[in-house]
Amino acid sequence: MDTGQFHNYLQSHTDSFAKAIATDEGEWIIKGFIDVYKRIYTISVDTKIVSKVLELLLFPMFEEFADAHNLAIELSPQQNFYPDLTFKHRPTGRLFAVDIKSTYRTSDNEVNGMTLGAFTGYFRHRNSNKNILYPYNQYAEHFVVGVIYSKCNKAADERKRFTIDNLSQIPSVIKEFQFLRSPNTVSLLLGPVAAIQRTLAPSPRLTNLFKAKVHLPILGIRSMTIIGCSI
Repeated sequence: MDTGQFHNYLQSHTDSFAKAIATDEGEWIIKGFIDVYKRIYTISVDTKIVSKVLELLLFPMFEEFADAHNLAIELSPQQNFYPDLTFKHRPTGRLFAVDIKSTYRTSDNEVNGMTLGAFTGYFRHRNSNKNILYPYNQYAEHFVVGVIYSKCNKAADERKRFTIDNLSQIPSVIKEFQFLRSPNTVSLLLGPVAAIQRTLAPSPRLTNLFKAKVHLPILGIRSMTIIGCSI
């Protein structure tokens, strides 16, 4: 499997992602956390919590994708490791990195900044194992799957507890998900980031999707951030 085939297979699989995380009305299917006594505690709109729960919802979808294309899948062994998902093509042993990123809308046509990573170790030292599952150079390509959502104005009081019988009364904290797939289709962001990481010129796919300012570690700046996404 080459890079183009992996990209096309993954892109076609993502049509089902929105259905996996949202109701028919576009609201998040997650209402909160439940304990052994079936008491429900509402979830926070904190971006770190939201992003982690989104990852957990999408992981089974990535498992299905891997099974369908003879790929083994490995998760990041630690929270601060890159990437979130490593796919290994069983017949050839080729590795593909997939990182999941999420951000929220700040207006009808803009979202909050999206940071792709702090490339202080493996970016500078491509054969290093520091904070990365496999050395950066061993991956055939690096991809980002981006999720955009809106915060709900109405949210449940975090001090209250609910029961299963009250489930329908608990408002979702986020809604209206979008996965940017291509410059012409607002549905999923799925694009190679290696062009940005390896050169001074950003990837055409990303520049078409984002009004971006890209800072590279080669210029002495330690992180790479895409700012002001337009959709």
